[in-house]
Amino acid sequence: MSSDKTEAELHTQEAERLKQQLLFASRQEAEKEIRSMDSRRTALQKELETMAEKLQSSAECIASAEAVIRETEKRLTAAPAVDEAAEKQRAELLGERKAQLNDRSRKLATRLSVNGRLLDNLQTQSGALADLEKKLSWVGVLADTASGSLSGKTKVMLETYVLMRYLDRILERANVRLMVMSSGQYELRRSREAANRQSQSGLELNVVDHSNGSERSVKSLSGGESFLASLALALGLSDEIQASSGGIRLDTMFVDEGFGSLDEDTLAQAMKALSSLSEGNRLVGIISHVKELQSRIDRQLAVRKDREQGSRVELII
Repeated sequence: MSSDKTEAELHTQEAERLKQQLLFASRQEAEKEIRSMDSRRTALQKELETMAEKLQSSAECIASAEAVIRETEKRLTAAPAVDEAAEKQRAELLGERKAQLNDRSRKLATRLSVNGRLLDNLQTQSGALADLEKKLSWVGVLADTASGSLSGKTKVMLETYVLMRYLDRILERANVRLMVMSSGQYELRRSREAANRQSQSGLELNVVDHSNGSERSVKSLSGGESFLASLALALGLSDEIQASSGGIRLDTMFVDEGFGSLDEDTLAQAMKALSSLSEGNRLVGIISHVKELQSRIDRQLAVRKDREQGSRVELII
């Protein structure tokens, strides 16, 4: 009995000693570690396979590189010897050529920049020139119109055009007088056409003869008729000045000669027109040597010649 107990104790002590030597406290922990190590083993196996593949690929690359090296060595062995001095000289020449080309490139770039600015300026100036040419065109037409030099048109200068407008108004008033003095026969009218396309026009006068319906130049009038036309124009000018100039009045008018060329009836008509002017405060003076005319004037200043005392003035009422 005693020996059995001793053996049991020995077994218990051995078991305790072995238990203390175990790495894990329980079977579950041991199994857990086994599973973890199996996972690590599997991962290492896969990594080993991957490294083997990379090793194989590297070996192939090395073999390919060695083949290229052998081929290159073979080609280098077969290549002719290089003249280092000649190649160095060639490199220097190429360097100089490169420097020249770089310098030329910089010059060309500078010229290109300058030409670009010039082109922009020319385009700007061209646009301004086109505008000026357009303006010059219509200014030229305006100038030709103002100077009366338009080709194929009636030549009337601007000054003449303005005078034409005044002349038309003067003629309206002058014809009132001329129709009275000519018993309704004559009427002045401004000519609408020049003698030819090369001449200036606008202020030429024609006379309309109502006795036969003709219109002709005032140059065809006789001396007496011309005097009546001139007198009518002078009176028309006087009327227009007073009508258009505000406070200006022509209170005095002198008519010098011309009556000697008038026949009796025409003289009577002229005196009638002048008498109408003298109505009111206007003074009309007539300078004439015509006896028939003198007899029609009530108040006269007669200039008498005296050989001894010289000329003298006599008032005749």
